Amino acid sequence: MPANRLCYLVAWSLTGSRKSALAAIAQAYYGDFTARSFPANWSDSANDAEAKAHQAKDSVYSVDDFKPSVNRVEAEKQHAMAERIIRGTGNGAGRGRRTANMQAQAAPFNRSMLLVTAEDLPRGVSLLGRLLVLELGRADVDNATLSKLQHAAQARRFAGLMSAYLQWLAPRMDRLKAEFPKAVEQLRNAAIRDGFASSHPRAPEIYSNLLAGAETWLEFLEEAGTLTSEQTNIVLAEFESCLKQAFIEQGVYQTEQDEVERFLQLLRAAFSSGNGHISTVIKQGPPITRPFSWGWRSSGKDLNGEDMYKPMGDCCGWYAEPRDGQPAEVWLEPNTAFKITQEFARHQGDSFLISAGSLWRRMAERGLLLKVEQDGKNGKPRTTVKRIVAGRSVRVLVLDAGLVESG
Repeated sequence: MPANRLCYLVAWSLTGSRKSALAAIAQAYYGDFTARSFPANWSDSANDAEAKAHQAKDSVYSVDDFKPSVNRVEAEKQHAMAERIIRGTGNGAGRGRRTANMQAQAAPFNRSMLLVTAEDLPRGVSLLGRLLVLELGRADVDNATLSKLQHAAQARRFAGLMSAYLQWLAPRMDRLKAEFPKAVEQLRNAAIRDGFASSHPRAPEIYSNLLAGAETWLEFLEEAGTLTSEQTNIVLAEFESCLKQAFIEQGVYQTEQDEVERFLQLLRAAFSSGNGHISTVIKQGPPITRPFSWGWRSSGKDLNGEDMYKPMGDCCGWYAEPRDGQPAEVWLEPNTAFKITQEFARHQGDSFLISAGSLWRRMAERGLLLKVEQDGKNGKPRTTVKRIVAGRSVRVLVLDAGLVESG
């Protein structure tokens, strides 16, 4: 009985990995559901999906087959729908609406445990922070065991088991309302202390609710005579171990969707592919070392037999040679650098949605900007600093050259 407002992307994998079949087993506890008859899928409208999530209070609510790859328009629709449903789930709030007469309408929000199957991940660190992502490989599912579970689901055994569980819960609800939140709090504090659920501030909350819910479920099975006390301890220990491992791996998905990391990756890729370049501060030519890595391409040799290079794409910054024992720096022109990364992402069929100001502030918070200035008006750090480039003063972002160099 995990608390509401928790969202899980439980099955993320390539097609054919039986993720839908596994999700259907969990959904079968709440009715006659199979891998071809889920309560919702990602072709539904967002309004319909939200309304059904509201109706599915205190149950598992599966939305099947998140696969935003048909075309760019449809992909954007699915990502927008994921943003709306997952964020609403995490925030426990619906979308406010008004009639033509400005009368307030009901704003349904998800009151269930959201279970999603997917072949891609929703965009953004904030959304992934509301998810527990479990990657499923084609070799991870035992077909014989899956077949047994599917036969049990067809015979309504899981629905019957859920009915028995609800009857067991009913006389204990007053006690559980007092004890369950305390158990969640203790498990959450332990997860924070041990540091394995550190991928996002919400991760310990998701972990503690899942583990506390599993303990309650196993308590029911033990009292029903399905498991012995020893078996209960073994199953709980294995579940806790697997859950901890899942949260340790969660940090990988957070990093992949981290906007700062994506910006740097896109910028490096733009240099490698010839969609932008960095020039030297003084001569406005290619950096001496590895010009290719800074967006320059060979254009033959001059009369003295020296290699010549031509710049590719727009100039988005300047390379400052190491001096006084300090490492080489890159001075990024913020507007051009941001435009290049946005365009490069769009050409890949992706998008880069964070604003430039928010991105620079996040980089400053992480200590990636080597120089900042105090704003004379409000005293807050200013992410850009003045530098002289080719005789003119420009405001730039100062980064370690090794952080930006491609290749």
